Amino acid sequence: MRDWTQLAKEELYQIQALLKARHSQTGIAAVLNCHKPTISREVRRNRGLRGYGPKQARRLAKTVPPNQGSDKDS
Repeated sequence: MRDWTQLAKEELYQIQALLKARHSQTGIAAVLNCHKPTISREVRRNRGLRGYGPKQARRLAKTVPPNQGSDKDS
């Protein structure tokens, strides 16, 4: 697995394509060489009425200040 980095734009579109191809989140994590919880959080945060949206993900990522996007309940 790689160290923490934000998912690249290309990876967001790859997630969308793999979800449409009915791949599991575990399978997507293996393809992208990242942890399964990363994929799970990404899909949960950016799923709209029409499914996962990479454009929405990029737009929202730009509005979250660094170190403020954590799921931790503090």
